[in-house]
Amino acid sequence: MKKMILKLLLVIIWPGFHFGLAQSVTVHVNKNTDYAASETFTVLKGEFTIPKDERALTDDTLFEIVKASVKRELELKGYRYIEDSTAQLKISYVASAYNVTEGGKLGPLGEAPVNDPANVDKGRYWSNEHSTSMFMLEMTKGSSTTPIWSAESKANLTNPDVDKVFDSMITKMFKKFPGRNGKRK
Repeated sequence: MKKMILKLLLVIIWPGFHFGLAQSVTVHVNKNTDYAASETFTVLKGEFTIPKDERALTDDTLFEIVKASVKRELELKGYRYIEDSTAQLKISYVASAYNVTEGGKLGPLGEAPVNDPANVDKGRYWSNEHSTSMFMLEMTKGSSTTPIWSAESKANLTNPDVDKVFDSMITKMFKKFPGRNGKRK
């Protein structure tokens, strides 16, 4: 009985934990596309533009995580995964991290008192440097290169639990993706 309760709690709590790892997700949908008319999909190896010294994963490991997550989500919605280029839907990704430096001048109300009268007219400046990351999925149909669906998210892609972050982001990205035969998951 205790094991059953523990399993039930894990089923209830675990998805919420995953969703908490990803930050905001933005999805762009081409409303003129009939997604249910497609039956098969494949995942193409994307780009991983995070500096090697900041990566928690290799290119191949990231590809396997993305492929497994996308495969799980789309198969739950009734699509069939195939490994070759004859797939009707093709999904690719980009994962990147970059440093951002922000700066500015403190206004007249933000200036601190000075000890030396010569510094009264000198401006005070501030700067802040931080790292930000972005992950994007893009879906094309057939041999077209025009995206029919895309989703992007900002999250910390350099932390040690990045595999859970990717899984969480992909789950959120496909949450409202149309399934075949009306399946929503």
